[in-house]
Amino acid sequence: MKSFLSNKAGASFYGGGNYTVVYHATDIEIICKLQNRDNRTIGHAHLYLIFAGKGDIIICANWNDFLRPLDSIKDMEHFTSIMKRPCPLFYSLLREEHPEGFGVMSLPERDLLVIGKVIRPALNEDYSPLALPFRNDITEVIMKLSNALIALYTEIQKNCPLALWKQRLNDLWC
Repeated sequence: MKSFLSNKAGASFYGGGNYTVVYHATDIEIICKLQNRDNRTIGHAHLYLIFAGKGDIIICANWNDFLRPLDSIKDMEHFTSIMKRPCPLFYSLLREEHPEGFGVMSLPERDLLVIGKVIRPALNEDYSPLALPFRNDITEVIMKLSNALIALYTEIQKNCPLALWKQRLNDLWC
C-alpha cells in the first residue's frame, strides 16, 4: 500500500483524466493527480478501497510512516491537548470526531495506520469491485477524504507546534 503522497503515479492516466484506478488482489487503489494553480501536476494522492469483514468497505489513505510514532506516546491526552488549537483537523482525526466520519484507524492485518472511514452498504446494494470506484457515493467520499488529507498536510506543515512532527512530514513528502 503506497503512502498517501508520491511524486510518481505508478499507473497511467487515460484521456487526460485527473484520476485512475488500479485493481490489486486485496484492494482497489485510486490515484489522483495533484495540480497547482497553473494545472501542472505536482504529485499524486493514493487512496484505497479495502473490502473488510461483513461486507464493509474501508476508504482510506496510508499515513503509517507519519503516524507510527503515535504508538510510543505515553500520554495521548497531553499530546492531543497540545495539538487541539493549532491543528484542529489533526485533533479531530485523532479523536475520530471529524464531521465526515474520518479518523485514524489501524489495519492490524497489514500493520498500518491509515486515515479513512468504514462504509457499511445496505444489504441490497451492489458494491461489485469493478463498479465500486465509479459509484457516486464512493467517489464523493474519496474526494472529501482526499481534500481533508491535503488540508491536514497543509495544517501540519504550517501550524504544528512540535518541530519533530513537522520535520517528519517534510522528510516523508517534500
